[in-house]
Amino acid sequence: EIENKEHIKFKIEKLNIAPNLRHRGYWLLSEGKYEFQNDCVQKVVNKIYVGEGGLVLNATGSGKTRVFAMIASRLDCDLLFIVDQLDLLEQARRDIGKHLGEKIGKVGESKFKLERVTVATIQTLHLHRKDNKFRKWFEHVEVICIDEIHTMLNRSNFDVINIARPLSVIGLTATLGISQKPVRLKAFSLCGPVLYEYPIQQGMKDSVLSKGIGLSLLYTNNITNIEGYTAQEAYNEKIVDNSERNWLITSIISRANKLGKYTICLVERLKHLEKLSRRLDSKGIKHKVVSGTFKGKGISVSERLKSKDKFEAGKIRVILANKVMKKGIDIKRVDVTINATGRRSKNDAVQFFGRGVRTHADKSGLINIDITDCDSTTSGSKNWFTKAGKSRIRALKKIGITIHKFKYEDEDDIKTLFSKAEKWLDKEIKR
Repeated sequence: EIENKEHIKFKIEKLNIAPNLRHRGYWLLSEGKYEFQNDCVQKVVNKIYVGEGGLVLNATGSGKTRVFAMIASRLDCDLLFIVDQLDLLEQARRDIGKHLGEKIGKVGESKFKLERVTVATIQTLHLHRKDNKFRKWFEHVEVICIDEIHTMLNRSNFDVINIARPLSVIGLTATLGISQKPVRLKAFSLCGPVLYEYPIQQGMKDSVLSKGIGLSLLYTNNITNIEGYTAQEAYNEKIVDNSERNWLITSIISRANKLGKYTICLVERLKHLEKLSRRLDSKGIKHKVVSGTFKGKGISVSERLKSKDKFEAGKIRVILANKVMKKGIDIKRVDVTINATGRRSKNDAVQFFGRGVRTHADKSGLINIDITDCDSTTSGSKNWFTKAGKSRIRALKKIGITIHKFKYEDEDDIKTLFSKAEKWLDKEIKR
């Protein structure tokens, strides 16, 4: 762009140092419907071998962690896998170790255990980036892979990469606003251009992912005196403390539970989690809360992982969660997801949908219910939650998800909601 605008020509000189390749006997390969991973890995390794990096935009549930393990199986060098949550640290270590069959290092939770392949949190790396012990190791790492790169385009990652100066930086994500110039500039400057894409629709077509539908549940949530509210005040009153809306959410969960569905409900605030949890307790519905804290007490990573494992094992069928469930967490046995956040984030909407389309032997597909707030008053065009709902639905449509609208008016609609949703899902599966 600079060359075109300023009518100049840059002379680029590169001195590439390639990492050593391991013996082919170590190489991991994928078969059947996952053969696309071999193509993805080959393209990435080809770039690494000439000292370049790039972006891998593969759908949630398509095996991004395995792709990294496959890359590591081909290279004889130190590799680092960066995450931004402690939950993801343990999950990534476990998954990568299972695929590679070797010990995986850990940097995080006050632990500094290094191996050829190490998983670390960006928070710990950034905190200790100037320590001599860390710097010596940093500068020896040749390939760095950043998970969920769409949330990691911040100063911390740039600081860490500038110190480590690896041969190659690879960014993994399912959702990156690559069409937005500021996002594209940051991602390309940190990693490089897009090397491979495997979209969610392709995953559904190939049966790598379950089929899923989006259901926009239209709920009237008027703000009659919008000029008298701040966005914060409106969110507390109309989303968190809204008794009717919370009754609707718990009624949907209750109905799904009676139908034997495995349900995850996502909200934003801890206070909102508490309110919904009390309502489920009053109905006698067993559930687990997955968040950093709950009722003023911290929930450890091991506790959160235990809740996930109980869900997968069928010991509980309902999870209430906040932001820790938006990305990375690997849950397969889920039939219904409920987005009750009222928030605008397009990436979060797509990421959360992706949490539910992993395949499982005991599920037919996913029903993703979005509590879409709408406003029938003259202030409707200014209503933050109306705009947020439209934004989420547009984001799902953009990635090819079939969206069905359902207008909620009274409690009898809950049964109708699921009977229609089942028919819509069956139609989608038969396509």
